[in-house]
Amino acid sequence: MVRCILVPTKQNYMTWYLVGHFTYFVSAGMWLVVAPWLLTIFFELPARDVGFLQSLMLAPTMIFILSGGLVAECANLRRYVLRLYLALSLISFWALVVSSAVMPCLGFIVVYGLATATISSYLIPARDNLLVRLLSLDETTSTQHAVAQATSAQYFGNMVGMVAGGLFVDLGLGMTFFVMALLHGVSFFSVAKLPRTPLQPASVCRGFVPSRKSFQHVSGIIQGFQYAYASKPIRSVMFFLFLGSLIFNGALLVLMPLIVREVYQGTSTMISLLFVSFFGGVGIASTYLAHSVPLRFSGKFMVISFVWGAVSTLAFWGSVPLWVVFAASVSWGMVYGGMVSLGRTIVQSTMPSSLGGRILGVFQFSLLASGPISSLAVGSVIEVFGLPIASLGPCIATLVVTAFVLLFTDIWQIESQADKEHLS
Repeated sequence: MVRCILVPTKQNYMTWYLVGHFTYFVSAGMWLVVAPWLLTIFFELPARDVGFLQSLMLAPTMIFILSGGLVAECANLRRYVLRLYLALSLISFWALVVSSAVMPCLGFIVVYGLATATISSYLIPARDNLLVRLLSLDETTSTQHAVAQATSAQYFGNMVGMVAGGLFVDLGLGMTFFVMALLHGVSFFSVAKLPRTPLQPASVCRGFVPSRKSFQHVSGIIQGFQYAYASKPIRSVMFFLFLGSLIFNGALLVLMPLIVREVYQGTSTMISLLFVSFFGGVGIASTYLAHSVPLRFSGKFMVISFVWGAVSTLAFWGSVPLWVVFAASVSWGMVYGGMVSLGRTIVQSTMPSSLGGRILGVFQFSLLASGPISSLAVGSVIEVFGLPIASLGPCIATLVVTAFVLLFTDIWQIESQADKEHLS
């Protein structure tokens, strides 16, 4: 009886995958609150320095995410992801020891952020590609539903982590890092329960060993970009998500924590609740998509919801009641959640399986590479023009990006293949 429970079946592949996905993002959500709290409130840094340090800690993602997608393509994904989760757990235990022994300094915070961002750059595309290979073992689950479930687990995990981060930071950084290490251990255990996934055919991986020949590594990354650019749906989606993420990441990582400090004189609890409201909106949109009939006109839905996001961001301008800010944050999160879920569905149902790791690496690059750029830019804009004027930036930028993608991409014409999967 026990053997039947522990051996993975088609019915619980997704369950084990989602458990590991969820616990990883609980830990990530905790750090998402702890890092800006340390920079803005504990160290009381000016806006330009907050933007620079957030940009610095996100830089490894922009540098290594494409390499991570390439390495994941021909890897034994289950074993590879297990090693990466183990590395994250060990780094968190190291941070626990250091933070318990000495007073945290900026250098320690930056080193920890750089280390976890580097490992995550390899983990994220590998974990996404693992989902693709798990779906190849179970043809009854549609791509949109699987992607939306993973997105829901991601952002609900972020929500739980942000609440926990706001609570545990009052108990000391040591307790925070201890909980984060345990969460990475749970992620390790859940991936260990997954079956071995199919490897890429030898014809695809033959002669390509990234760790041995750097020129082949670069060539493989370029090939992923070339295919993404050659495919109109993938090119349009990734370009749209990159420009949109410039707005979302900059506002979330720099603007919103500074609004909490300067306008509402808030604490880590208020930062965590504001982030929770945003990611709660993401989770609501993703959960709806996970249980709805797959959408056909995904491109139109992405554009229309993005425009609604411009209205939501007006709440960040001026000293409006706090409940209005939270409501707008939920609404804005729903916009982002719908865009990411549908965008990944379009990419995943369009890309060839032989280039899955590379294409998903480019997809994650389009989402995450904007983080360092936008953090640095928003911090500089706030320093030069002041917080009130900078608070209008997300609304204006959203309208400009919308006009740009409608004029220069095919996003409005894109129809998802997810409905065809659902009907077949």
